[in-house]
Amino acid sequence: MNQPIKTTPINQVNQIFLQLGAFGSKHNADKYLSQIRQELASIGENINITQEGNLYKVHIGPYTNHASAKEIAHEILQRIAIKPLLTMR
Repeated sequence: MNQPIKTTPINQVNQIFLQLGAFGSKHNADKYLSQIRQELASIGENINITQEGNLYKVHIGPYTNHASAKEIAHEILQRIAIKPLLTMR
């Protein structure tokens, strides 16, 4: 039996992000976001919080490709000793 092919609309294509942390409370995520923005100010990237279920995730991006995301992830690791998680959403 043939099953329909699933397609993703152009405006919903997954984008590449680096997740820096995940928190159970918005307050903790906001505090962490403020700290990270100060520590990574010179990177000049877009750092934000998204809510997914009961978690508030601090992420940076989006990036156009995996190579550029990995390059920034390495820089973050070197500067503040946090290893970001590469995610797509």
